[in-house]
Amino acid sequence: MRANSIALGLISVCAFNGWGQTPVKPHQDQTFTFAHAESIQQVYEIVLLIRSITDAPIDVTDETQKMRVRGSPDQLALAGWLFNELDKPGNQQSPSSESTAPLEYRMPGADDVVRIFYVPFAESIQDFQEIVTLVRSTTDI
Repeated sequence: MRANSIALGLISVCAFNGWGQTPVKPHQDQTFTFAHAESIQQVYEIVLLIRSITDAPIDVTDETQKMRVRGSPDQLALAGWLFNELDKPGNQQSPSSESTAPLEYRMPGADDVVRIFYVPFAESIQDFQEIVTLVRSTTDI
């Protein structure tokens, strides 16, 4: 009898803990097809960037240049926005100088913001890396 009451008590405690949990958003898949990436290296650079920002698993097929992302609806929305901003022809990558609106994506339900900055005056990879290092060390990112 005592064992039954202990078991019933444990079950009721576990049941109440389960009700207090927030539901997990279901994961979904979405496939993106590269239209303007000129090489496999560019495909993998975009995939690496999207994977590191969204923290979502990504599969890539070299033959078809398709990227499949699996994640929550919020992760897929961010991945789609990043993909559309990054998979553009080389001459359309940077916004025009007349555009004052920043390229940013605000995460729904959070204070997180993802922004894209273009560095038009970096003449070499080393110049770009020095600028990135300076920004990282200054902002402590």
